[in-house]
Amino acid sequence: MNKHTKDPWCVITPEERGKTFGDEDTNYSGLTVITDSYYDDPCIIAEVPEWVPGEGNSDANLIAAAPDLLEALEEIISQVDFGNDQGRYDISEESLLMASVALAKAKGEV
Repeated sequence: MNKHTKDPWCVITPEERGKTFGDEDTNYSGLTVITDSYYDDPCIIAEVPEWVPGEGNSDANLIAAAPDLLEALEEIISQVDFGNDQGRYDISEESLLMASVALAKAKGEV
């Protein structure tokens, strides 16, 4: 059973953090990974302090994609027939799409 925070996770900039959590957080200069229940009391999952605007946010993207990657891999593993003598794995297109989207999110492409 997974015990991580269930809401989707997303990356927000310092400006978005100030709008989301109030003026007391406007001095934070790094990226923040939060639950994506933006208007329903989001919570902070992680902070990535070493962020320079325009230089990417690979670490934050990977953290935010963790629940999607976990779900996609669990779905794929559930469909693998390890007893198949022909070495073929029948994985649904939906599961492959889920995995592709999760990987794209982890790479910051979404």
